[in-house]
Amino acid sequence: MSDAPDGSAYPPADPSTAAIKQGPQVVFAIRRLFLGDTNPDGTESSDAWKQYGYDIDGIASSRCTTNHCRPQPGGNEASIETDGRGGTDNSFGENLVPFWISLAGNFSQDVNDAMARGAHTLLFAIDRLDAGSDLSGLTGSLYEGAPLGTAPAWDGSDTWPVFCEYLDKCLASGTPTPPANASKMIFTGGYVRDNVLVIHPQGYVDIGLNWLHAWFPLRLHHVVISMRLGTEGQAPRTATQGVISGVMDTQEYVTLIDDHIEDFCRAMPS
Repeated sequence: MSDAPDGSAYPPADPSTAAIKQGPQVVFAIRRLFLGDTNPDGTESSDAWKQYGYDIDGIASSRCTTNHCRPQPGGNEASIETDGRGGTDNSFGENLVPFWISLAGNFSQDVNDAMARGAHTLLFAIDRLDAGSDLSGLTGSLYEGAPLGTAPAWDGSDTWPVFCEYLDKCLASGTPTPPANASKMIFTGGYVRDNVLVIHPQGYVDIGLNWLHAWFPLRLHHVVISMRLGTEGQAPRTATQGVISGVMDTQEYVTLIDDHIEDFCRAMPS
């Protein structure tokens, strides 16, 4: 959901000969999401989505090509998806974000304002992450950050609780802080190439967005996540230019929205 770290439509390859070092566990929290309606500098643009994501299908589709999916019967031929830069696939930014903006403007701004209040985030816990520019065989977990209760400082001192729904077992005490319990969203075989971290979570990844004080769920399959690591200190302490790329199942998406439709209706401006 952001610009690729190296400007490419594909993540960098695994430096398979690089050794795993014995660094600490590092937890990154998403501070801002670029959902496709704004450029990296924050300016609004109807074409901003074209620079975010990765080429998932390996095909650079356009309205002039024939090697793309056909619309459903009765669908509009003119609405066939056009890829972004270098074949980047971002139907979410091209089609879904404008739809939600049409219902209630400032979709991205509202989501990011909620993050700034500490309402939600997505956490990436990377095991044994050293300061090396090339690493292989990394493991870790993803957590859905629950309300922090205060505005985050974003300086490494925030202790985010996590939603129990995304854990194998929820501790009786309520929402634990990672890694106090095992996440359902894990990965193995992560790596760092030229200071770009790449992970492929197993199964699906649930991403929750807080929009108009309602919970907006997204479920992604075949997920690729990357981010450019800072190298200050003994281990990476910051990450920028993150990308979350994946495939959303249409029926699954509709079902998730149906399950939360009452929350959306209550949140919609009258």
